[in-house]
Amino acid sequence: MSLEVILESAHGLKSADCFSKTDPYVLLSYSTQILRSKTVKNHGNDPIWNEKFLFTVDEGVSELILKIMDEDLFTADDHLGTAKIPLKGVLSTGKLPPTAFNVVRPDGHYQGEVKVALTYSPKKLQSYSTGLYQPQKDPSGSVHGE
Repeated sequence: MSLEVILESAHGLKSADCFSKTDPYVLLSYSTQILRSKTVKNHGNDPIWNEKFLFTVDEGVSELILKIMDEDLFTADDHLGTAKIPLKGVLSTGKLPPTAFNVVRPDGHYQGEVKVALTYSPKKLQSYSTGLYQPQKDPSGSVHGE
């Protein structure tokens, strides 16, 4: 049994750094499996990942946890917040269309939203992650997301 997660984007993330832009990535946790997204540079508080991840489904595990982090160069990465995604519905229906989930800090304060789509399959596949993220050029010609 497998669970495919498409990590699309986040919106309204609050910056953890006073003097630099947010460079977010996501740690996706399901049971004992942890996968990491790519770091999105230069998109600040509204990153776009468009990455696909596959988890092996374990019986009795009813939640996917997304831990949004801010990558730092010289200090420990900052924890921006966590989104907890209940899986009961997708495990019975097979699909969850792109849906926004609240990201909250450990103190319970709202930190933005993260958008994911989920697909459940009864087939057992190996866990993987594959980035679908494509750098985007703005009108000035500079590349964002690398």
